[in-house]
Amino acid sequence: MVKDKIMENMYEQARLLQRQNNINEAIRIFEQISIVEYSKGKIGLFLRLGNLYESVDLYGKAIDAYKRALTIARSLGNKKAENYISYTMLGLIED
Repeated sequence: MVKDKIMENMYEQARLLQRQNNINEAIRIFEQISIVEYSKGKIGLFLRLGNLYESVDLYGKAIDAYKRALTIARSLGNKKAENYISYTMLGLIED
């Protein structure tokens, strides 16, 4: 429980940094969160991370983050998220 609360606080901190356009620091925190158990089932975490990578031209990392989000969406049976992520990835792959 304490670990989840810490991860939630880190997630909110990263979102705040993203809104403040402190992209590199937001990426650093999202990356830390993405490697712990907390990240399982967190489609939004990997979507945000993919968006941030894309915004700083790290397209390979963006695709990897979107793939993780897509895997989660499929495992949860979330077709809406699956379609959105696939569409987002298509734009990167075609460029």
